[in-house]
Amino acid sequence: MTADLPTLLPILGGLMAGAALGAAYVRLLTLNVALYAGEGSWRRGLALHAGRLAVIAGGMWVAAQSGAAVLLAVLGGFLAVRTLMVRKGAP
Repeated sequence: MTADLPTLLPILGGLMAGAALGAAYVRLLTLNVALYAGEGSWRRGLALHAGRLAVIAGGMWVAAQSGAAVLLAVLGGFLAVRTLMVRKGAP
């Protein structure tokens, strides 16, 4: 079975979009922890927390509108980058 370029491009785009979502998620999580740990208002922390989850949910919803293969690619990119950044101890 061979896959042609028009089939692979949305999947590769989804993988890259998922990686970007994963990186943004971890960066915002770092800010969120700092706010909850006392470097800012807990209300700002809660708002950032809700916003972070809304962005991820929105990104996954958009990917789902493009089909199952793209959704799985986005999820794979998200999980891969998030796992790597957490293991590394992202700032």
